[in-house]
Amino acid sequence: VYPISFNSKSRTVELEGEAYFDVKRNENSPFVVHTSKIDVKVLGTEFNVRAYPEQSESEVALLRGSVELNSPNSSAVYRMKPGEQVKIKDNHYLSSAIVDNDYFKWKEGLICFQDEPIYKIMEKLSLYFDVKIRHQNQAFLKERYTGKFRSKDGVEQVLKVLQMEHHFRYVKDNEQNVITIK
Repeated sequence: VYPISFNSKSRTVELEGEAYFDVKRNENSPFVVHTSKIDVKVLGTEFNVRAYPEQSESEVALLRGSVELNSPNSSAVYRMKPGEQVKIKDNHYLSSAIVDNDYFKWKEGLICFQDEPIYKIMEKLSLYFDVKIRHQNQAFLKERYTGKFRSKDGVEQVLKVLQMEHHFRYVKDNEQNVITIK
């Protein structure tokens, strides 16, 4: 959510989901990304924010510049450095280096997975394609996968490719927008 035009004192947007920002520095009018779990104050930068309300964890990845993280439930302010990725869970900041620039490929229409457990992949597919995915095959969820997919090809294309390496079936209920994995 963002205003038609920003006022002169601040530039604030509200985010549910994931967005990539490239913000010009303006000390007189700070840019703030407000999510349900954290506020990201921008000091002139290029960064990504992932903050889905249904997930317990949020994430900020900083390519260049500087941002400050401020959780409404904590008085601590965290200042990020370029090349850093911070996960925010239960008001704790967990910092690591950005090791894979595939993280940002979603901007180009690619969904990338690097040795990820299938349950994490299913969570991402559910978010990216706005479909509920139910699991009846628990063993399958623990397996891992590496690959890249074009988001325009849809969730079923991803599932068909996964079926080539992992043995499972799925049923799609278009009326309820639900996929059940068996």
